[in-house]
Amino acid sequence: MVMSTDSSVECPVNFVPINENKVRIIALQVFIISTLYVITAWAPLIVFLLIDFFARGFGFYKFSILTQVASGVVSMFTIRNKPIDQAPKQFAARIGIVLSLVILIFHSGFPLTAMTFGVMFLSFSFLECFIGFCAGCYLYSFSKKFSL
Repeated sequence: MVMSTDSSVECPVNFVPINENKVRIIALQVFIISTLYVITAWAPLIVFLLIDFFARGFGFYKFSILTQVASGVVSMFTIRNKPIDQAPKQFAARIGIVLSLVILIFHSGFPLTAMTFGVMFLSFSFLECFIGFCAGCYLYSFSKKFSL
C-alpha cells in the first residue's frame, strides 16, 4: 500500500505508527556521524551506520544503538509523540544500507567518490532532521516508475 501527500510523491505505508520526533533525533545522529566521516574519512563510522541502518531497516530496533539513544532523549526530555507511519522510514533505512555499502566499496580505491556519497548521506539526514523532508519518499516514487 502507498500513501501520497501530493500527486507526484508516494510513500509506502504499513499503518504502524512511530514518533516523528524520535526519527528526527535519529537523523540528527546520522547527520553527526556522516559529517564526522566526511571530515575524518574513518571507515568504522560507516560500518557503524551500516549495522544500525540494517537493524532499523529490517525491524530489529532493540539492536539499533541510534534508536536506543533517541528513545532515551525522548524520554529524558519528555518530547511529545508525533505519530507518523513507519514504512517510509524503514524504506529510508534500507536506502541507508545501500549508501553505506557504496561508501565502503569506494572508500579505499576511490575516496573522492566515497566522500561524495558521504555528503549525500549527510544531506539526506540534514533534510530529515532539520526540515522534516524525507528524501526516501521521493526515491520510492522514482523507483515505482521503473517497476513492473
